[in-house]
Amino acid sequence: MAAIKKIAAAACSLPTPPDDIACTLELGPSFELRFVDTRGQATTLTAAAYGCQFVEGLDTRRFDAGPLWQAMADAGLPAPNRR
Repeated sequence: MAAIKKIAAAACSLPTPPDDIACTLELGPSFELRFVDTRGQATTLTAAAYGCQFVEGLDTRRFDAGPLWQAMADAGLPAPNRR
């Protein structure tokens, strides 16, 4: 349970991208993370492991998912190498 809280906290603490962000057009893998709260409500995040590493599904778009990858790796889950 503590690992899941760390993963969720890492995702929520990611920065929002600046308006003038420029990302490469490379493509690659992405991860879908599904969290279910104590009321049974699910939240699904999609985290790109390429380009600016956008994370979608929170209140605002986030980017630079390195801390999320580290939290996932620390929990023993599959995660891309942190950039």
